Amino acid sequence: MKNKIVTLICLGMVILLTTGGCDDEKKAIDTKDNDTLKPAKTIVENYLINAAENNWTEALKELSGEALIQAEVNKDRVKSKRQIIAKEFEGEFITVKTVELTCDFTETDGSTNTDRLAYKFYLEKSGNGWKIYKTEWGDYIHGELQLGRIPNGAEETICQYINLSINERRSQDYLYLAGKALNDSQRAKLLPNDNDVKTKTSEEFKSIECLGVTDKYAVARVVSNLTKEDKVYSVVSIVDFVKVNGSWKISRLDVASIKGV
Repeated sequence: MKNKIVTLICLGMVILLTTGGCDDEKKAIDTKDNDTLKPAKTIVENYLINAAENNWTEALKELSGEALIQAEVNKDRVKSKRQIIAKEFEGEFITVKTVELTCDFTETDGSTNTDRLAYKFYLEKSGNGWKIYKTEWGDYIHGELQLGRIPNGAEETICQYINLSINERRSQDYLYLAGKALNDSQRAKLLPNDNDVKTKTSEEFKSIECLGVTDKYAVARVVSNLTKEDKVYSVVSIVDFVKVNGSWKISRLDVASIKGV
């Protein structure tokens, strides 16, 4: 478990990719249908494979600037190897010499630990190619959300997760969370226990309302009752779900309101 925690923390800082080609105008690119970014896709795929296999000698060749510095500092903390089993790209030229590229990909360590992540990468023209100089969390690629019913799997996930104790949420986070939400949970495990762990706190799922859905992404309004030291609060949260290798997981959870009952 310690290796998995470190891997997820470091991945957010060192997983990077690159792209090539440019236009005089800012232009959105769908890399699935546009061959002008084929060289960039090849570089991205090579980088992802090398980073997942901890082959940093090759992976570092694609980096520059703060991205290279971060990778040099953190690469030795990544221990377990991973396999990229799905990926999708979107990108745009910002200027003739700078590119922004989002990669939405799924990775597994070969066991039951499978995660889906989205990163945004900033690239600069370097000679005949490109170098990644900065990376940050990105948005999942999912298309336009439509009104509809929340998928059964997504409702089951949030219901089960909310009803867990704080300690259970931390120990079983990989079963319910994905991407940045999972990364944040893993990081929290490295910190001293907070007051919610020490005090008598519980939460109960009450209802869910679908705000938008596609075949692999959903957003919902979730209502729960939070009990803390015998006082009950009504909590409204906006929850994002992402489909990870067939299973619905929580990718974002923001509290919209809290009211005393």
